[in-house]
Amino acid sequence: MFRPADDLPTFEELEMFKECSLMDDKLLAEMVSRLSRLQVILGMRVIVVEGDFRGLVGRVMEVGDNKVAVDVESQDHVERVNISFVRMAFRLGDQVRIKQGPHRGCTAWIVDVQYLMVSVINVEQALEVHIISSNPCIANK
Repeated sequence: MFRPADDLPTFEELEMFKECSLMDDKLLAEMVSRLSRLQVILGMRVIVVEGDFRGLVGRVMEVGDNKVAVDVESQDHVERVNISFVRMAFRLGDQVRIKQGPHRGCTAWIVDVQYLMVSVINVEQALEVHIISSNPCIANK
């Protein structure tokens, strides 16, 4: 049985091939976008990155095949948007756990986001890591 995720690389594989000359920014962005759609879950803080509600931040209240219901924080109501239009909304200082790669399982804090790269630090372990993120967006505080 074929599933849409079957033809996608993992984020770890993207990390390995991101410097390849054949991996242009457009292709990299498309792969990250497709992987991101597979990871939208209830309660996740998201930012809308396309469409009429672009820039709005909220929490996912419902996940369908192609749409998500987002409780928009600033407007106190729920909007239904295409699932491909949302990304996880990081805030500077958010605590995250690294899910893949050599620092897998490490807890760190977000200090910067540039395009598809998220920079995190863990002062106790003297660790600073720059990783490809499935959620390349920062929400305003």
